[in-house]
Amino acid sequence: METQTITIEEILCENTRRRLKEKEAAAYDPETGRGCSCPLRRVEKLNPFTGHKEHVPEEMTADPDWPLMHTANDWRRLRCRHDFDYWAWTCARIKDKVRPEIVPFRLNRGQRRVVEALESDRLAGRPMRLIVLKARQWGCTTVVEMYIAWLQCCHVRNWHSLLCSQVQGVSGSIRGMLEPMLRHYPAELWEGDEAPSLRAYQGQSGIRELAGRGCHITIATSESVNSVRGSDYAMAHLTEVAF
Repeated sequence: METQTITIEEILCENTRRRLKEKEAAAYDPETGRGCSCPLRRVEKLNPFTGHKEHVPEEMTADPDWPLMHTANDWRRLRCRHDFDYWAWTCARIKDKVRPEIVPFRLNRGQRRVVEALESDRLAGRPMRLIVLKARQWGCTTVVEMYIAWLQCCHVRNWHSLLCSQVQGVSGSIRGMLEPMLRHYPAELWEGDEAPSLRAYQGQSGIRELAGRGCHITIATSESVNSVRGSDYAMAHLTEVAF
């Protein structure tokens, strides 16, 4: 096998590149919008209710509700609708990997790249299709499931999703991360007809309904693919497909 030689200059260049990436990551602030993962150009706007400047997606300023905002919650709700990073930080709570705590969902650099790819398709009106060949434990599964939840919580109603993994227990655990998210969802920002929760749907253990939104989240496994035949799914999250 041929051995690849790396020069000192190449090592120094790679070190410089990584340090720049670390600085970019440190500048990421989902609350102000700096460094966020939106493919649209962000514009700096003064939040009239806080007096602070925020970098918001251009799409937000084109929303028909933009001139109709009268309260701070109107601003936050509208920004949640157009800014996934902000929604994740403001509304989504997840279990910390190290500490036994429920914390705000702050995207890491890899997760922001996933969101950029998904948002590029969504905003261009294309089907959102993404295959990720990944290492483990950097949060890809979490960000994809939360992105689907964002669409179901803020954008669509009666829009069903499928979560499929190798075994039932894994699918259930992934869907289970939605429980703390909905339990801690800010009531003033919830856009549903009922309080946010996952409830059983017609006695079926594999299907949960997002209360107040009419969206179903169904879990399945690669071992029982026939169990979801004939269903109406607009989104599918297939995890561990290599197995």
